[in-house]
Amino acid sequence: MKTDYAENCGSARRRFADELRILLGRLPHTAQSAMARQLGLPTSTLSCYWSGRRVPSAADAELIYRGVHRVTGAEVRAEGLGAFLTLRTGAAARRPRQAIPLQRALARQGSGSLPPRDRRTRRSETARQTADVLAAKSLAGHQREVVSLAWTAGQRLSPEALADTVAELVAHGQADIAEAVTLSGRHRSPHDVMGIALAFLNAELPDFARLAMTAAVSQKTS
Repeated sequence: MKTDYAENCGSARRRFADELRILLGRLPHTAQSAMARQLGLPTSTLSCYWSGRRVPSAADAELIYRGVHRVTGAEVRAEGLGAFLTLRTGAAARRPRQAIPLQRALARQGSGSLPPRDRRTRRSETARQTADVLAAKSLAGHQREVVSLAWTAGQRLSPEALADTVAELVAHGQADIAEAVTLSGRHRSPHDVMGIALAFLNAELPDFARLAMTAAVSQKTS
């Protein structure tokens, strides 16, 4: 498995990745595919955690920690687990960005009025803003607003921007909200679903590509 870090991996993520690597090094089989199999994770997911490209959710981090101890027969100590989860929290924290109104950002994305050379930048900005607001609303316990905003994102965002938003959420431990965004929005045509699935695959999110395809099949047969 590679020992370098993902591009733009900050110091907090590196510290967590280092601790994760030490933890995984206790497993009896340390090949990437073998470690993933022992923990019940996709190999690509474990690789992203290893490099710092993504940060696991708190629940997934605990599952990894307990999984290593289960495989090795070691006792899980509360202080060790707590320290590991604290590092994860620091790695998942994001620096505050200057906010722009979410509805305005989504409207711009949906209107297609931006010059072609600026659209990719705007999509990334919109994805970050959407992910930030969804995460903040969820942490504040405003679940109805989370559902409403997730639905709006599913309606307005292009497949690429939708994939960027999901990637932002997953990278910062908000996989449950990422799933809600993936499943929300209008009833999609087969062409739309294929475009979204391809965007997820291009963003290295195969699990969400399958989720979008499965949801479309279930919707068609219901």
